[in-house]
Parts: sequence; structure tokens; C-alpha cells
Amino acid sequence: MKSHLKILTVLAIIFSSILPSCSKDKDENKTETIVGNWTFKDVAAKDIQTNKASNDAKFTNYLLTTLRNENEGYTYSFSADGVLQTQIGSSSANVNYTFTNNILTLDDDGVKTELKARLENGLLILKLDEKDNYQNIELDKLLEMGITDIDFEVNKAVVTLHLERKK
Repeated sequence: MKSHLKILTVLAIIFSSILPSCSKDKDENKTETIVGNWTFKDVAAKDIQTNKASNDAKFTNYLLTTLRNENEGYTYSFSADGVLQTQIGSSSANVNYTFTNNILTLDDDGVKTELKARLENGLLILKLDEKDNYQNIELDKLLEMGITDIDFEVNKAVVTLHLERKK
């Protein structure tokens, strides 16, 4: 009888340590999804470089301010059937999307764009390369930034766009 009691006690100890870890494993294996409504939270500079180091901070500030202003107020709705609707006020647009292996592929009538994307701490973080969008900045914009170099060039302009689930 005492040996049965010892075995039951040992089994109880083993199961009490295994069961909580099983439920934790189950939670950790749960796949997060981008399906749902998201709103713009912020943008962060990751790798910004111009052709003159003295212009990097000025351009970074301009770029982040511009991207914040452009994205403020947007809602991004990812449906389970692969349609992304972007909306601001009464204006909206739809594109098809897939999200596989941390790559968000947007398909706008056959024009495909791939973005690195990840879910982290309740945020959807999109990695954007904005270099090509800022190669031909008008002179008045350069002067606003405090850049007087006529030969100004953007070498790198990688940012992350942070979206949070709409409550």
C-alpha cells in the first residue's frame, strides 16, 4: 500500500509539472494572424543614409514626419479571404494579399509588392524601403530640411511601419 501511495505521489508531482507546461506549449504554438482591423501607430527609422553624413539626421526627421502624416488616420482591414482594404475617412481601396513566412505580398491588379512583415507584441510591423520614393526631392523640400546640397542623394531609406489592432 505504501509503495502504491509513493507511486501515486510521484505521478502526481510529474503530472503537475507537465500539465502546466503543456498548456503553455499550446499557447505558444498558436499562430497569430493578420486578419482583422489595424490602425497606424508609428514609424521608425531602421537604416537611413544619404550621400553626406551631415544630412542623414535632417533627412531622417523629414522622412519620419512625412510618413507619419501620410499614414495617420488610416485603417487597414485584412479579411480572411485575402483582401486588404485601406480606408481613410470615406475613401477606400482594395488589393489582394497573402501573408506567408513573414512576407506580405500585395497584388494590385497584377502589380505585386512584397514586404517583410512580422507580428510582435500585438503589432504588425512592416519593413519598407523608401529609397526610390525620395530620390528626386524638390529643391523647396530640401531647403525645408535645411539641406542646401544640390547633389543630395538618398542611399538607404529603410523604415518600419507599426500597425496596432483596432480595438
